[in-house]
Amino acid sequence: MIIDGTLVLSQEQVIDLFKYALYLPACLLCWLLLARRLPRFSQRMATAFLLAQIPLLLFALDSAENYHYWGVLWHYDVEHNIPSALSSTMLASAGGIALVLAGRGQGRTQRFYFLGIGLLLLAMGADEYFELFKRLVGEYRLSLWERGYLVLGIGAAAATTGMALASHGRARLWHGTALLGLGLAGAGGLLLDSAPLFCGIEGVFRQAGCDKPYAFEEIMEHLGGWLILVAMLGAFACACPQPSPRLRRFIAALPFLWLALIPLNAQVARIELRRVAQPTYARFAGDIVLQGYEYDLAADAIRISMYFSAPQVEYTQLRYFLIDLIDSASGESSFTYVADLDLLHSVLAFGAGYEAVYRQQHEVWFRDHIPPNRAHWIVLGAMDINVLRRLDASNLRQLNEKQVILGEFVARAPATAPPAAVLASFDGGFTLVDAKLPAQAQPGDSLEVPITWRSDVNSSADFMQFLHFVHEETGRQWGYDQPPLGRRLPTRLWYESLQDTELWTVSVPEDAAPGEYAIYSGLYNLSDMQRLPARDAAGMTFADARVPLGELRIFYPESPGKTP
Repeated sequence: MIIDGTLVLSQEQVIDLFKYALYLPACLLCWLLLARRLPRFSQRMATAFLLAQIPLLLFALDSAENYHYWGVLWHYDVEHNIPSALSSTMLASAGGIALVLAGRGQGRTQRFYFLGIGLLLLAMGADEYFELFKRLVGEYRLSLWERGYLVLGIGAAAATTGMALASHGRARLWHGTALLGLGLAGAGGLLLDSAPLFCGIEGVFRQAGCDKPYAFEEIMEHLGGWLILVAMLGAFACACPQPSPRLRRFIAALPFLWLALIPLNAQVARIELRRVAQPTYARFAGDIVLQGYEYDLAADAIRISMYFSAPQVEYTQLRYFLIDLIDSASGESSFTYVADLDLLHSVLAFGAGYEAVYRQQHEVWFRDHIPPNRAHWIVLGAMDINVLRRLDASNLRQLNEKQVILGEFVARAPATAPPAAVLASFDGGFTLVDAKLPAQAQPGDSLEVPITWRSDVNSSADFMQFLHFVHEETGRQWGYDQPPLGRRLPTRLWYESLQDTELWTVSVPEDAAPGEYAIYSGLYNLSDMQRLPARDAAGMTFADARVPLGELRIFYPESPGKTP
């Protein structure tokens, strides 16, 4: 369509222009200039990969907007599917050939070069399908992966340039081909992958709307990977003009050996589920079942692994999982983490009905979102486009009909030094540091009593604190019980070096008799209602496990009908 003298193309038309005007002619030209120079065995292998790549790439780009099972199976912006398997296999096969050349190279320099480039290509192949570097450095440190890739790529390009300059004839041609392939793959994988959306491209034509550059990125990566494979096959032909039948069979088997790793890798999650994860059962709509999970708490993050089983057709229809960190006292969400689907342990080519075990492994960084010393639940939900899926059954505690509680945690405050003086030390590692009470009050008053506690252990038990007011003449008493630091931090989540203060609100009964009251406090275990023994600074045990805090005088104001 022409508007104001400018040809306006849709996003699909721009991609088609790139495919048919650039990619296909480039493939034909590279085959004519390069692949035809290979011996018959190497030429057949290179041609087979190219013939598999072209229709697959064209079909994959045409199905780029389909997010059901078949769309995910062919989508170029999704890992662990058919396009990524082909790209991974090309790079790994090239790496395997390079390692063969490392044992047959002429001279130490050539052997070291092929050893290094072979290991790099194997790592690139593993990263293309299995996301090797993401697994090694973590999803929050992908910039480290990009910098590492850039350094390795520059090093490989420099080494290949040096080898090309030192070579002659066909050997120089294949090193130049490898350099071109590395350049295309690097430009696609690093530059375009991190580029912003293409919006309103201007020039002889104008693009309508915006487009993510993954289509162009994947075309360049696949063509670059194929050129690297051609280069390694060419170098192999130079080093082994007449390879033995056994060596030819080994080279031909490399793609199949690599592809065999995919179903083998799918068993890793099943093994981990049996040996590592905490067994559980939570079934979401669509037969998506959480079968086990485990998590570790670090200073700034929760590292969580969850294991789901589901038919591939159902799992691929999910958008993501939501991990909500919810304040257990207020019920409010403090932070929501969106966990993208991880299809690493699926085998999409096995069909829509194949039931795989999927491992979702994530780092939830909470330090900037979660206040210290407040208990939080780790809550899981399965998300479709805009709504959470229904929870059909679960042996876990449910937050509601769509979310389950996986556990609880507390963000720790910085450690503090032990206080010089304390009121009492309790068995089990708890210390009552201080309690500030008013000297007098009237019936009906609301008293604010700050009480400071310290823990020198990591606790797992629930204790309640009592506060008793005992009339010194009559012995009558009244009091209050609550968790020492309130509902915000139950004692089962107390940790070593914790020290915090809770402001108690204590109401004086309207009918409280005037006089002097002795105030006592202590702890009792909720599981058996037994009080926890306490000692003073000299090590003497307090009677009845009650710690004296001081006295409070209750008086009535001077008014008719009241006795002072």
